[in-house]
Amino acid sequence: MNRKEEDTIITAAALAHGLDPAFLMAIRLQENGGPGREMGVLTVPAPTFEEQVAVACKTVRNRLAEYNVNPLSMVVTDAPDGTRRIVYSPRFIAWFAERWAPVGATNDPGGLNRHWARGVSIFYDRLARNRKETVV
Repeated sequence: MNRKEEDTIITAAALAHGLDPAFLMAIRLQENGGPGREMGVLTVPAPTFEEQVAVACKTVRNRLAEYNVNPLSMVVTDAPDGTRRIVYSPRFIAWFAERWAPVGATNDPGGLNRHWARGVSIFYDRLARNRKETVV
């Protein structure tokens, strides 16, 4: 499956769950897993890309519901018109990372989770700034 096909699946699933597709795409890019691990879903069986995306969407949706601070923030894009976008806040991303990819997890022997929040934030910033819609 190519990136465009993956993005189409991610976008449809994210919108069906009321999520920002750019955030799920950022997770995909950071995880960069092979077949059956594309989104980094390891704790439940999810052998297909669609199942990986579905579990990721449910997890993001559930974590948004349990987050006790406003998870959204406004950013000004690099566009000449200074367009504003509503995105998940850096604070939410860091909090989510502690749950999705905790530092010291047994399934992370190489210690890569310590880079997860920063990597997702970089990918998300790039993707969110380039999207057309203004709300999540």
